Amino acid sequence: MMALSVGRKLTWLLLFVLGACVTVNVYFPAPAVDQAAERIVREVWSGMTPPAPPPVKQSPTGTQPADGHSMRSNGTLQVVNAVLSWLVAPAVAADLNVSTAAIRAVSDSLKSRASGALKPYLFNGQVGINREGDLEIRSEEGLTLQQKGELRTRVREDNADRAALYREIAAANGHTEWEGEIRERFALKWISEAPSGWQVQKPDGAWVKK
Repeated sequence: MMALSVGRKLTWLLLFVLGACVTVNVYFPAPAVDQAAERIVREVWSGMTPPAPPPVKQSPTGTQPADGHSMRSNGTLQVVNAVLSWLVAPAVAADLNVSTAAIRAVSDSLKSRASGALKPYLFNGQVGINREGDLEIRSEEGLTLQQKGELRTRVREDNADRAALYREIAAANGHTEWEGEIRERFALKWISEAPSGWQVQKPDGAWVKK
């Protein structure tokens, strides 16, 4: 009886360890999500032309004088990127499914709205991107009552599509619990990929013009 009891204990211990290993291996593939988010965001905003930057004055030699601090910063950034690439290499190879019919449909809807009804409001700063990655109306000055109603509807529809996008990506990969993290990764890309001149919200809540 004593041997049997010990054997059962060892069996349960083995099952517990195996279960723990499975849990550890199921991780959120942040690098793969970042790549997918960047690709989708760029596609949604393809064709959105930002204002042309002012011409850069060149030095007499035809090149800009080197900035020692910038060179050191760039060198440091390259080293950091190299280390990060090495560390996250296994995650980059993750097979993240972002090509389902539902995901494509939501992406197309976002793209159509961005390049259509919302485009002028985004470029004139009346609509911005908040820190959650959603659109937010910043000003309705100069709009008629009808225009205000239409703008609010378009913004509400766009934010609903964004939520649907994150939900569909999580579901397509069999991990509905990833939805919140997917939203966070996409929020960073919506802001970082926003064209010059758009209003975006910083993590501390302050709004700035890119």
